[in-house]
Amino acid sequence: MKKVLYIVALFAISFIGKAQNHYDFSAVCETGQILYYAITNEKNHEVKVTCPGHIIYPEPDYGPIGGYIGYEMPTGNLVIPSSFEHYGETYTVTAIDTCAFSSCDALTQVTIPNTVTDIYYYAFRNTGIEGNLVIPQSVISIQDKAFCNCSGITGLALPNSIQIIGDYTFAKCVNITELVIPNSVQHIGERAFYGCNNILQLVFPNSINLIGESAFSTCNKLQSIIFNNPNTHSESTETIIGNGAFLDCQNLSSVEFSNSITKLDDSSFKGCKNLISVSIPDSTIEIGSCTFMNCENLTSITIGNGINIIKASAFSNCSNLTYVSIGKSIKEIGPSAFS
Repeated sequence: MKKVLYIVALFAISFIGKAQNHYDFSAVCETGQILYYAITNEKNHEVKVTCPGHIIYPEPDYGPIGGYIGYEMPTGNLVIPSSFEHYGETYTVTAIDTCAFSSCDALTQVTIPNTVTDIYYYAFRNTGIEGNLVIPQSVISIQDKAFCNCSGITGLALPNSIQIIGDYTFAKCVNITELVIPNSVQHIGERAFYGCNNILQLVFPNSINLIGESAFSTCNKLQSIIFNNPNTHSESTETIIGNGAFLDCQNLSSVEFSNSITKLDDSSFKGCKNLISVSIPDSTIEIGSCTFMNCENLTSITIGNGINIIKASAFSNCSNLTYVSIGKSIKEIGPSAFS
């Protein structure tokens, strides 16, 4: 049934795609591709790069389709201009629109100008981008699934301006080996780096408020995580590590928590089989259900004085555990927490 809906959707797009253009005008960029633009601010002459055709969502499993039905997809090395002239007016490119280049699988390199502040949903999903991806210092937000399934990306340079990394943004970018999270990032969304199997180390800045559900789950080569402490001269940040954030990171052997961590949510480190010792800071109030479940090589746990609740099965099936120290503020230990 899903396949039938998908085929019907493609036929529908082929008839209505050009009748309902997604853009205001087009222009050839310096690398020779035709780009399509939609005006976002007429007064300030601001535009976003968009896809030319109509987009529909036939089934959630497929995501959006369309965009380039009946149009030529950009290929090769693409340089997006920061500005350009159209009928005597200069327009500035400030955003990459939803699905702007989605499924352009022959697009191998992209240069994003430093006038862009937002990269929207699915913007480069399933593209053929290879090598290092540089996000310019102007970008504040990268939204959900913007670079999902871009398996050719090997290095990722995020700017110090970025505050939000959306859900699934870089999920299944399986060949990223180097990831530096800048000091400006406050929120990392659900499954943002899910399945990025070649990341070896993560250092989180003191600006982080939330690491979302399954954000780094199944990053199988990840070996060490460091959470930087807040600066003594700045306001302390409270950080929550979400459900399953590092679930099944089976080679993770070292975690250094900062004194801003307030909550370890359910299953956040479940199945991290190579963890040997854990020291949880005084700032942590709650350890969720199954948080360190099946960490079979864990031998030592030190839990700080701020802890109030250790929920059910938090450390269950940690079969080599020989040392546990729990802080004096503990009020509740759930069933099978250490069984």
